[in-house]
Amino acid sequence: VAAYVGWQSSSILKPLLQQGLSDTEEFVIYKALNSLTCMCQLGLLQKPHIYEFVSDIAPFLCHPNLWIRYGAVGFITVIAQHLNVADVYCKLMPHLNPFITQPIIQIDKELVLLSVLKEPVSRSIFDYALRSKDIASLFRYLLLRQKKRAGSIPECPTPEDPAIAQLLKKLLSQGMTEAEEDKLLALKDFMLKSNKAKANMGEQSHLGEAAQTGVIDLATLGITGRQVDLVKPKAEAEDKRESIAAAAARKHTKQDSTMNEEWKSMFGSQEPPSAQPTTAADGPASQIRKSAAAPAVPVLQSVASGPAYQRRINTCKAELQQLVQQKREQCSAERMAKQMMESAEWESRPPPPGWHPKGLLVAHLHEHKAAVNRIRVSDEHSIFATASNDGTVKVWDSQKMEGKTTTTRSVLTYSRIGGHVKTLTFCQGSHYLAVASDNGSIQLLAVEANKPPKSPKVQPFQTR
Repeated sequence: VAAYVGWQSSSILKPLLQQGLSDTEEFVIYKALNSLTCMCQLGLLQKPHIYEFVSDIAPFLCHPNLWIRYGAVGFITVIAQHLNVADVYCKLMPHLNPFITQPIIQIDKELVLLSVLKEPVSRSIFDYALRSKDIASLFRYLLLRQKKRAGSIPECPTPEDPAIAQLLKKLLSQGMTEAEEDKLLALKDFMLKSNKAKANMGEQSHLGEAAQTGVIDLATLGITGRQVDLVKPKAEAEDKRESIAAAAARKHTKQDSTMNEEWKSMFGSQEPPSAQPTTAADGPASQIRKSAAAPAVPVLQSVASGPAYQRRINTCKAELQQLVQQKREQCSAERMAKQMMESAEWESRPPPPGWHPKGLLVAHLHEHKAAVNRIRVSDEHSIFATASNDGTVKVWDSQKMEGKTTTTRSVLTYSRIGGHVKTLTFCQGSHYLAVASDNGSIQLLAVEANKPPKSPKVQPFQTR
């Protein structure tokens, strides 16, 4: 694209290439250096931009990555080939002197420049300094040590932050010398940008994971939660609305009294027009009730006839009110459904006083030794099951309850549940029986119905 557009693309591509030079991935830095080298060979970089790139790329001559050093050397040699001798020695050499062991003449030769380069920064020291959380404080202290070595300050104070002192001690234990400190300071701008980019990438990955899971931690974003009462008494809500409306009416009256005539003619009065004057004895609440009792036609006419005060609500507040109203309606629907379900559960409620069963007593079942908590009838009404606090589940044959037999015994008793059996139900067309106990266990029993005169069989199918 740059070769097609020409040298005019230099100002457009400069920030993009500078961003590539400060990328967290060293492979991207190497590719950005190669791109800059190719653009210099084609003459697509303006001279002021070249000098800016030289100040950014010269510290890469001591970078621990070999390919980045080779890329920096290639870029510098290409620049030396395209600049005149005065620019090379006045503009280019001052950036190279801190990183070469001796002065050279043939800067445009890659082998010559590589042969005089100083040793790069140790990889372990570079990575450890780059991973530190407070890298800016580390560089400030290293700069003080450099000024002390140069004689600019008489003494370098010890770091007040114990974390910086521990970090410096760790770097010195890994073999950091004064020359290594100077090289780290030369790479200061690059390392600060790279450290900030890695921190931003970590935050973005955290937000990305939260977006993928559907959960956003508001505490990390500095957002405090708000609480809204979804269930409010009607009388309290009406009183609150009346008090708010009364306060608003008092505020509007006060604002109208302080507003001069010129503003009233320009913006209109904030007090809504009233057909009947109110006396001083009437309070704000009575005034609101009168206006509420008045027909709606005059209000519409007053709004349409001229400029009047209209209450404006922020879009965010309007959305919040809409969300609260939606949640309140949802909560009201759930409470109503719960009340209907509780009223439908007639088994859990005792019969009203004076109630007596009607009909003929055909059986008296007395095998359970404790309270019976639940009775469930199968879909085909051939059998029914009972659950009791004695820890047993009994299955009964409905055909034996017609009074034709002398004994009314259960056809099956299951007592391997444990605890008090609180509830049970038939599942999948009465082929399974789900049983729940107060010890926290739920068992699914498979009911096998055999032909008469044999009784149905039951066996454990699954336990939770």
